[in-house]
Order: sequence, then structure tokens, then C-alpha cells
Amino acid sequence: SSIAAAALAQALAASAATMQVTVGANNQFTFTPSTLTAAAGDTVNFNFVSANHSVVSGDPATPCTPQNNALFSDFQPNNMVHARAGNMPTFSVPIQDSNPVYIYCSQAQHCQQGMVMVINPP
Repeated sequence: SSIAAAALAQALAASAATMQVTVGANNQFTFTPSTLTAAAGDTVNFNFVSANHSVVSGDPATPCTPQNNALFSDFQPNNMVHARAGNMPTFSVPIQDSNPVYIYCSQAQHCQQGMVMVINPP
């Protein structure tokens, strides 16, 4: 029934979590945390705190290369003006299932220098 469907949707929304990932903390090529576990219905917010990073989904078989239909945040050119205003760019990713999502930064050689993370590691 539509009442049961509405109750289920409300229960799922109530149990959904919003998780935070810091991108480029302390001007480093990092995602913090570098791994996390998220359930279907959760949201992962990528908060950009230093200049010119991106969030791209990749395939571990071909590192630092976007997968087909990849997530892509565009480059986020954050700067001190944004920081002082408390105006940090955020890219939100809804989690669809428990499959691993491999993330990297596509700016210059950031991925090759270790700017990678995984949601739901195997």
C-alpha cells in the first residue's frame, strides 16, 4: 500500500547518514578520511578546504583514470577568501549501494602522488 511505502521511505530517510570527507586538508594531497563505509541512502559530502582539487570516481584496474559515467565534481578553486567567509565548496555524493567507490583527484599529478580514497572498501 502507499501508506507502507511512505512509512518505509520515511524510515530509510531517518536512518540515512551524512558523512564528511575533507579534501586537501593542510594543503596536502589527501582525502580525510581515506576510507569510509557508507550504506545505501547515505550521503558523502566532500568539503574542499584548499585550492584546485576534484573528486572523480575511478576503476582500480586503471588507476587515475575516470571510469565510464564517472562522478566528477569539477575543479574546486578554493582560496582564503572562501575560507574567511566560511564558504567552502562541497560536492555531495548519494550512496546507491554497498559496492566500493574508488575516488581520486584529477588535478595535475595529485592522484599519482596518492590523493585517493575508497568508499566501502572490499
